[in-house]
Amino acid sequence: MLQAKKQQPMFGKAKWTLDYEQALAEAKATGKPVFAYFTRSYAPCHPCVALELSAFVDAAFAPFGQEVVLFCHITSHVAGEPHPDLLREKGGTDFPYIAFLDADGNVLAKERQRTAGGFRSTAATIARMRTLAPEAAASNIAAAELLAAQLKLGAITIADAQQRAHSLSEVPAAARQHLEQALIDAEADALITQSPGKAATDAASERLLGMLADHRIPTGETARLFFTRVLFAAGERHDAAAYRLALAGLKQQIGADRRFVRTIEAYDQHLVQMTAQAAKPQ
Repeated sequence: MLQAKKQQPMFGKAKWTLDYEQALAEAKATGKPVFAYFTRSYAPCHPCVALELSAFVDAAFAPFGQEVVLFCHITSHVAGEPHPDLLREKGGTDFPYIAFLDADGNVLAKERQRTAGGFRSTAATIARMRTLAPEAAASNIAAAELLAAQLKLGAITIADAQQRAHSLSEVPAAARQHLEQALIDAEADALITQSPGKAATDAASERLLGMLADHRIPTGETARLFFTRVLFAAGERHDAAAYRLALAGLKQQIGADRRFVRTIEAYDQHLVQMTAQAAKPQ
């Protein structure tokens, strides 16, 4: 199964290495970041297969692959395979997992996007972050932009980011607003990906509902996930008002995408039922 995994078509479409030390050495020699993809061979991984047959064989991926060092780690149950715990060491908890690493193996970003364009966008943010780092000591504007970039990449905890943001003074309104939005996005993302367990899930749902009530709304892909999660939480609590707000937000995010027509119709029907139930005499 491990040998079959190593023969996937993606490896013929771009220059990948399966050797961790070689990937770090190449990163050190070229100054490129390592694009690390973690998958497994010991059991089927349908999301991994979907990724390997889409983004990694897309015509746009090979040019991106020349801008980074492509490294694939295949977790297996084969004795003697190097770095069996590398996924956990780099902050991964499940497959597939993608991270950008520096030449010393430090995690620069945990990648959630699944397209060549998304990968290139993250790489650009990493490059910008490197430029901002020496400027941040002398400029609060650069410090705010650096902090926002680190939040976007998952390179800093929300608690540390909030502390640093609080210490920044005399930041122009536009830069401050950008940083505040980055904090909102990171907080929502952390709550959406909360560790499983009923107590943790319930607590995360309450906080997400609170963010909706306070009009602290995330942006980008996180926004769609945010509204979907809040819809579920509001439905569980029979909160028609929150459900209506979340549904309006989700519709705005989806726009005219026909793939979600039936889903939206189901949400609309459920809202009608909730509203009717709330109107009945108690």
